[in-house]
Amino acid sequence: LAGLRTAKLPRRGLGLPAGAEERPFELPADVLHELRSHQITPRGGFGPPAYKEIRRSVYAHGRPREMLPATDVGPCLCSLATGGCDHRCQNRASQQECDAATCPCGKLCANRELSTQEAPPVALFLTETKGWGV
Repeated sequence: LAGLRTAKLPRRGLGLPAGAEERPFELPADVLHELRSHQITPRGGFGPPAYKEIRRSVYAHGRPREMLPATDVGPCLCSLATGGCDHRCQNRASQQECDAATCPCGKLCANRELSTQEAPPVALFLTETKGWGV
């Protein structure tokens, strides 16, 4: 919160006392630490809004999903003899994963992180200033 600008409120009726400055609300550091380390459990509506976990994208428009023709999926020019799909891979440079079916490196392709790795563990937490995060 260092450097956060706060505005002085005009004094009206039962507002701030003379000379007081508005400050954003902050949970005490010890309470915030206990929440984050799960030493205390929030109750009474304290938590993120309800959500439903989904396994795939659901398109609300109901039209069939457009698939690229196989001729539009460009294989890279890498090979295992030249070091495989490394920083020189054209798909990696365009931020696309290679397809094991079209990549010359096949299943040994190093540019398939999302399709070959397990999802990392995630945890829900309350940030100091931005609400809930994952």
